[in-house]
Amino acid sequence: MNKKIKIAYLLLLIGGMVNAQGIEFFHGKYEDALRKANKEKKNIFVDVYTTWCGPCKQMSKNTFTDEQVGKYFNENFVAIKLDAENEADSPFFDKYQAAAFPTLFWLDSKGDILDQYSGYMDPKALIDRTNVALKTNIMADYKAAEKKWNTEKRDFDIYQGYVMKYVNKLNRDQVFPLTVEFFEGLTEEEKLSQEAYGILMMFTRNAEHNILFDTLLKNWKHYMELVNNDPEAWRRMYTALVRQVVIAKNRKDEKALKKHMEFIKGLDWEFQDMFVKSIDLENIIYEKNYDLAINKMFELTEEYNDFPFLYKQYFYSLIISGYFLQEDVNMEQADKLIEFTRRNAKFKATQESMLYMAVAYAHKGDYKTGYEYLASLGFYPKPMLSNAIYRYIKLPNPKQEFPW
Repeated sequence: MNKKIKIAYLLLLIGGMVNAQGIEFFHGKYEDALRKANKEKKNIFVDVYTTWCGPCKQMSKNTFTDEQVGKYFNENFVAIKLDAENEADSPFFDKYQAAAFPTLFWLDSKGDILDQYSGYMDPKALIDRTNVALKTNIMADYKAAEKKWNTEKRDFDIYQGYVMKYVNKLNRDQVFPLTVEFFEGLTEEEKLSQEAYGILMMFTRNAEHNILFDTLLKNWKHYMELVNNDPEAWRRMYTALVRQVVIAKNRKDEKALKKHMEFIKGLDWEFQDMFVKSIDLENIIYEKNYDLAINKMFELTEEYNDFPFLYKQYFYSLIISGYFLQEDVNMEQADKLIEFTRRNAKFKATQESMLYMAVAYAHKGDYKTGYEYLASLGFYPKPMLSNAIYRYIKLPNPKQEFPW
């Protein structure tokens, strides 16, 4: 065997080994994969991903290439990958939707859903979950839950068992109207329950007049007593009422901005003034009038000192506005921001609070203290900000340096 033939043989052998090590995904359209599955009497496995999704890339690299995973799926499934953004016109998405990525779908050979799952899984977890999916008949369970919804007295268990468990998976666009329908049938006493509050907090993304958001605002003080003034609840309300303004501005959506401001200024709500002033502050921050913005941050947190959640919201806005990427450091502002983050940490010491202190000290040039706070994150409870925040600050991502 001459040298060229040996090399060609080795390349073919290596290529065959690589293919055998993982899932052999079908290259083509979903409709063709469906026909192939029907012909071969195999189930279908669909990996819905996006190009920017980190966990999607990890599954492609670590899970789908696993030899056992490949053997299992290649024998039992026609597997296909679908890009949720670049292949959004696929007929698959006319029937099924993904709200997070990756979302994995197990279908029968006719394209009817068996089960779905969102999030990263290692090889063993994927095989275990697939075994569960193959024993599941989600459509039959969905029809049974739908029958209960239509024939029995609706309570929170029936709502969760139908709307959130099945409609949320199979027909996401109907979740909001069905939830509105559910709340229209509740008594005033039922609307005051913790179960009702838990549902309402899932629909704070779009602040507008509807029975869900209006019920939430009307009973806000009562709900805050139920959850011990949970800072997360206030954060989500801040996102709904304040950050939507920033989003509309970034999108240059004047119509949405006008509608949102009219809604907020028309609210008959005791906390309206605090949120309107916070919107004014956000505008100053994004206009990069930082001297005025930092003074306003102190002014508002002192005026509304019963609402310490504002510290984190204002400092976060300062970060994502690009303030800490500036080359020239105003030392007077730097000292003020250290004090601001210290006040925030006194309210509640979390990983997020310690990161803010690290940012403030590093901004002033005191990297020793900044790195000490950064190294301490693992000793504090969450919440912690996502990796995306690190592009706005001149500090390394501690998740890449430390084990947590």
